[in-house]
Amino acid sequence: MAAHRGQSLAARSGGEGIATALLATNLLGRWTRLTRGHVFLGSSCYCAGGGEGSRVQDLEQPLLDYLSEKHAASDAVQALLCAHAGHVRGRSGSVADLLRAIARRLPSTPVEAQAALLGDLAWSIDSFDELRSAHAG
Repeated sequence: MAAHRGQSLAARSGGEGIATALLATNLLGRWTRLTRGHVFLGSSCYCAGGGEGSRVQDLEQPLLDYLSEKHAASDAVQALLCAHAGHVRGRSGSVADLLRAIARRLPSTPVEAQAALLGDLAWSIDSFDELRSAHAG
């Protein structure tokens, strides 16, 4: 037990890869719930249900495009987005597929690249959750 004192969960549980996979799993659950609910941007509802306006999934492509632009200098991030999210700028991609792939652990992709994407996705999902919560009730 004393050997574990002061070590992070990631260090005790086999490294950053497991912590990254756990974060990806958590974000996947949150993303899935978000895509089934309502998000209000301004006076418009971005809803997963039918009707007028856009769905939360319609925000997915711009989010993946943003991540690609933000991490343009990282070949590892670009490969991750292309191979595991199916990202093609302005045309296709899946946040859920990306999160599932990271949750399964990708030993060939540097943990730093995965963590960078997860940090940005966490911020985005937090923002969408806040918008949804602000209009709930």
